[in-house]
Amino acid sequence: MAQRVRLLRNGSRTGGKLLVVPDTWEQLLHRCSRKFSTDDEPFVASRCFTVDGFEIEELEEVAADSIVVVSSGEDFLPLPLLEGLPPPLHTGVSSSAASTASAAPAPTELSRDSSVASVSLPPHASPLPPGAAAAAEPAVPSPPEPRLHLTMLQAAPLVTSRGSDGAVHPLPQLNLLSEREKLSEMLSHASKALDIAFEIATTDNLRRVCTTGATVLHYSGHGEESYLSFEDGSGASHELTPQLLASTCAAADGAAPPLRLVFVCACHSQPAAAAFARMGVPHVVAVASSALLLDAAAVSFTKHFYLALATGVSVQAAFDIGRKAVSSMPARLTPTSSARHESSKFVLLGSGDHQTPIWPRLLAGALRDASQPLCATNLPAPSETFVGRQVLMSRAVAALLHGRKRYVCLVGAGGIGKTALALAVAHYVRLRHAFPDGVHHVDCSGLSSSLQLAYALAAALSLQLVGPGEEQVREELIGALAPRRLLIVVDRCDELAEARRAGGGPAAASSSPAGEAAAAAGSPVAELLALVLA
Repeated sequence: MAQRVRLLRNGSRTGGKLLVVPDTWEQLLHRCSRKFSTDDEPFVASRCFTVDGFEIEELEEVAADSIVVVSSGEDFLPLPLLEGLPPPLHTGVSSSAASTASAAPAPTELSRDSSVASVSLPPHASPLPPGAAAAAEPAVPSPPEPRLHLTMLQAAPLVTSRGSDGAVHPLPQLNLLSEREKLSEMLSHASKALDIAFEIATTDNLRRVCTTGATVLHYSGHGEESYLSFEDGSGASHELTPQLLASTCAAADGAAPPLRLVFVCACHSQPAAAAFARMGVPHVVAVASSALLLDAAAVSFTKHFYLALATGVSVQAAFDIGRKAVSSMPARLTPTSSARHESSKFVLLGSGDHQTPIWPRLLAGALRDASQPLCATNLPAPSETFVGRQVLMSRAVAALLHGRKRYVCLVGAGGIGKTALALAVAHYVRLRHAFPDGVHHVDCSGLSSSLQLAYALAAALSLQLVGPGEEQVREELIGALAPRRLLIVVDRCDELAEARRAGGGPAAASSSPAGEAAAAAGSPVAELLALVLA
């Protein structure tokens, strides 16, 4: 015989329902929601309790013929609101968890005047005296799950060497900060206490998320049918095949990662997404294996899909809302394809019940960004017209992050774009937390001495220098910088070098082939900075 339980809505003594326990926890919450929903008042079940106030968190804790109190997110409502409720025959928790439960209760009665049974609960034979409920030990609900609701793994490698010729090729640039801002702004409209974290997509971060847990995992980046492009930590692409993806995410015993939904937002991502589905993730969203996806369509679907999930609707409903949002995009955003065609590229995989919600327990509140904070900076905003320098950027990034060079010098003819390149590199490494103590920009325009450069560096770093002379100022600056791990972009050094040359100082500028980026430990620019930093 199927296992049955009796349901009561939190805070109510009457109007109970009878339910046959389903196979999964998600199905239990979904069916509880249907039991108590009406046309005028929808109800989304997100938490369950025993009549003693113990929170039920797993399907195995639901005992046959027990009474289950269903909540839409609020804490258990104790006596006196439920003071007429007798202790149930079974508490709905395991024997170890219920060792303090009271002894045998009076039986309950089921009304049979309708197809849905109603629980009629008689009052206690001896009502509690006034104040007795307050003196009783209050029920302590279980704390919320510590896992993040949504973890966003973003990848924007600059180059790849996967081509048949083995040469380094640039990859299309992606604006990760813009994607973060648009999604955060959209989710804030849900007014839900949702925790979100943005991380760079590396295999280390992927493995950590699968170990520590998250309800939803989102990947955003480049993809091909045979791999996803993660980052290798030095600006280049690290290609993960579906097989490598599965082995990275699997637990030591081969168990599925603790994820309920994965969204692989990349062109041709269906094969990689299918790997998550085979691992046992119940809900997986992807882009069809043969489809190239417009950036505007990806952004639109992502924003509306997660906003719908945050309101408590089912996975299937959120998926349909995301596709409708894409199909209604204006033509200017889909110049090479119809909006309806773009919407058809999204697919929903996985063997879970897509009619269940992912975040049914979200309470009212504000969106919380749990990402690692970005370091301090005074960098100018990146240029929106800066394109086509990915190979040069990758060389500078690799020198800073992989080569650990103290000086990286960008040299070339005036007006060729050295400043724009340096700022793009600085923004790139800052987003990857490579320099936790700061990424700063110093403009040497108008400076004519190393002392003025020292004060300009101090101003950029918000340092107070009090030394009376050049030697003392330099020692103060060196002492302040020594324990810090930071990046300083010293811009327009040629102007300072020209000023020093005109004043009889040593030459401090060099000319190299345009666009060449190289380590500059012994360059004239390094010699100039050494007057302050060495």
